Amino acid sequence: MPGNWMSLGEAAELLGVHSSTVRNWADQGVLPVHRTQGGHRRFLRKEIELWVESQRMSNDEDSASMFRNALGYALIHII
Repeated sequence: MPGNWMSLGEAAELLGVHSSTVRNWADQGVLPVHRTQGGHRRFLRKEIELWVESQRMSNDEDSASMFRNALGYALIHII
């Protein structure tokens, strides 16, 4: 599919996951999706790229928070 629009399979390939995973994420509202008049799922490349970036940022924040909690726990038990 030319341009910025991607099919389900193309989105799955870009994300490195199985197409059923992309279908589930889209149906659950986790991943931004658009429907054609025929009901097919289509994905805007830019929206998928932004979604990936937001997931990375969220994972980085989760890791930092987990580290802070572990460090705080360790400091409490040392003192």
